[in-house]
Amino acid sequence: MQTTTTNEPQSNASSMKIYIVIAIVLVVIAGATYFTNQSREASVPQEQTPVATESSQPEVPAENELAVQDDEQTLTPVATDLAPAEQEAVLTEQPVIIEEPVDPLPALVDSDELALASAKKLSWLPNYPAMLRTTDIIVNFVAFIDNLASNELVAKFSPLKQPAEKFSVIELGDKIYLNPESYHRYNIYVDVINSINVEFAIELYQKLNPLFEQAYQELGYPEGAFDSALTQAIDSALDAPIVRDQIELVAPSVMYKFADPDLEQLPSAQKLMIRMGADNMIKLRPKLQQIQSALVAR
Repeated sequence: MQTTTTNEPQSNASSMKIYIVIAIVLVVIAGATYFTNQSREASVPQEQTPVATESSQPEVPAENELAVQDDEQTLTPVATDLAPAEQEAVLTEQPVIIEEPVDPLPALVDSDELALASAKKLSWLPNYPAMLRTTDIIVNFVAFIDNLASNELVAKFSPLKQPAEKFSVIELGDKIYLNPESYHRYNIYVDVINSINVEFAIELYQKLNPLFEQAYQELGYPEGAFDSALTQAIDSALDAPIVRDQIELVAPSVMYKFADPDLEQLPSAQKLMIRMGADNMIKLRPKLQQIQSALVAR
């Protein structure tokens, strides 16, 4: 038996592909941490609202003065022929609208700094930040998801750095097998994903969704299509079979392939999951299911 660790094109291609599937989760979160421009209405409690008393009657506004109407932000004249008690009731019932200052979303081309800085706060594992790529985060991730949902893989759009350990195979006679030790290269990626609060991450993703949608529309898709592509990619990954037997490979060209035709014909996302190893797949599935459910629910 011979174990081969190689830097040849076959190993580079496999290595690039295997860790890309984990980016389905990580970079959704990586880009999704900047709050969109929203105004929040807050009503001041009644005890803090100035009210009129018998000893201190309110100054009755002139007929052309305006007051805020109930829950609507429309303005209506205040009647000037109401009795003092009725005027007090009208004033007391009106909420006070407070607009909080918010920062606008950055332009898509300028979104990397905020996306990366925020992404680093989403996992407590110390080696997580070093795994993230630092440029074109949203644009590349959207392109990656588009290709993955279409059963294609484009390594240059990968949002994560590849593992430091090299891909390796085992040679037995004239046959080549995937070395099970290669699975351990991805343990840290699975640990990072499982350390992330999905509810918090999805909330932030929703707030940054306009930038994801903008990037996706620039690829020629209609408004609102990115969520479907993302869900489709995760669905495909979740359908991957768990393989515990030794996996035979062939190298007909510059890339290793599964010798088993049933495995080789699987969608790309499922083949990536298989290359991570059965144990990592079992650990990752619950988190992917949690993210999938949160995306569907929103």
